[in-house]
Amino acid sequence: MVDDAFLQAWVERLRAEEPNALAMLVTGSHARGTPDPHSDLDLHV
Repeated sequence: MVDDAFLQAWVERLRAEEPNALAMLVTGSHARGTPDPHSDLDLHV
């Protein structure tokens, strides 16, 4: 599963690599708070 520190690291990396990105959105089970050990991360930029 993905924790807050992992998400924060991705946000920082995306900001560095895509400085013109307007938004970053997490969807799916992680956004709903219902991930299981096999859940992937649905991250939209």
